Amino acid sequence: HLLEGEGDDGAPYAGFITVTEAVDVTIKDPLLTPHKTYMTKDSNPPFYVNRMGTYELNFGASINTRLIRVRQTRDIVDTRYWGLIGTNYSKEIYIENCEMSRFDAHMGVSGATIKDSKIGHQCLSLIGYGDFYIENSFVLGNSFINLRSDYGSIWRGNITVKNCTWKPLGKGEMTIINANNSGDHNFGYECIMAERISIDGLHVLDSAVNIGAKLYVLPEYDRSFAKGKPYPYKTAKMLVVRNITTECGRKALPFLNSEQYTETKTDIE
Repeated sequence: HLLEGEGDDGAPYAGFITVTEAVDVTIKDPLLTPHKTYMTKDSNPPFYVNRMGTYELNFGASINTRLIRVRQTRDIVDTRYWGLIGTNYSKEIYIENCEMSRFDAHMGVSGATIKDSKIGHQCLSLIGYGDFYIENSFVLGNSFINLRSDYGSIWRGNITVKNCTWKPLGKGEMTIINANNSGDHNFGYECIMAERISIDGLHVLDSAVNIGAKLYVLPEYDRSFAKGKPYPYKTAKMLVVRNITTECGRKALPFLNSEQYTETKTDIE
């Protein structure tokens, strides 16, 4: 599916493939084109710039959707183009041997697996439930996994990373898992980072990162952290870490702010 002649202005619309309220759909060997990212300015101060775009692939309320050998025509690091795929309320997504600019569980996912794939500049964003498993994959981004803050950075289940590579896009401190939750907002549900986070084999390509920057597994999710918050964020119950290596020989530290993780048990080698 090739796109030509996109103009300087545009608005989001339904992309090329939409899977809605469907079960056991497999999409195999397509070559798809990401759509241009358009930007608009708010007419009132402080004149925010809004980014918007169209997903070429859309999943909504689907079960067991499988993507096999999906490729895109644009470079996965080309920031001029919107993410290839967006998902909403879908269960058991399976991705294998794909190259795309991002994977985003936009309104939540229940269970997802990624194997032998490359995820580009818009990174890997999660919120949802169940088991998330990623193996033998390459990810770009400010973090390896971003738990979306607009939904309270919730993952009610397990996160497993095995034999992957991550190239950070920032120059400063690095966190493998990113989350943000101040504990002051009621999302309507209890927000938890994960039941168990397990990393067994992650190589970090950190040669372009500032020499003094440190590498952490779990973030400082609340800069105004204090006990007694009305809607406290629950950290992972268990953190298991094996075989994290870097180009520059940095050691991976478990927590950016250990005060926030007194309820998290660790098994680190």
